[in-house]
Amino acid sequence: MVDGSCACAPQSGLTAPRALPPLRHAFTHFQLEARPLLFDGARARDAVCDQPAHGWYLPQAALALALPAPVRRLLQQLPEIHP
Repeated sequence: MVDGSCACAPQSGLTAPRALPPLRHAFTHFQLEARPLLFDGARARDAVCDQPAHGWYLPQAALALALPAPVRRLLQQLPEIHP
């Protein structure tokens, strides 16, 4: 999703996304710039993931999982971004 659109939103019950500040992360051999989107998925928890390996986590619960550093940093910043 390079253009900020999300094909899954209309059929899943997700609200229109809100763009969050870009997240930059330096790896050894390259730079990552992510443009995260924030969805209110409260009504869509059961509708979006139909694969058993996928699931929904509250941000604080997700921090207990093994996550890539940029994802962890984004989740840690969510209370500041979306109080």
